Amino acid sequence: NFQYSYVVKLELKKFAWKIFGNVAGNNSWIQLQTEAENYIAIQIISMNGQLIQTINKDSLPAGTYNIPLNLQNDARGIYIVRLSVDKHLYSKKLVK
Repeated sequence: NFQYSYVVKLELKKFAWKIFGNVAGNNSWIQLQTEAENYIAIQIISMNGQLIQTINKDSLPAGTYNIPLNLQNDARGIYIVRLSVDKHLYSKKLVK
């Protein structure tokens, strides 16, 4: 005896982001690729919860972007990079 399950539609969007460069210097950036127009905002947060930097890019059309980060004057340590794409939040750890 068997029974088929319901069909579930998955919507896969083309979206990717990475952090590149030398974080200790002034030569680091986020590379972001989107398939559609999106509202983009980036926050750099210290491990104690302090907001270090906010970058608002507002509405960007589909494409690939390099968004510079400036952490040269900030202390060494671990930071969280929080990326907001429309209403979705993504985060990555960044070690300086």
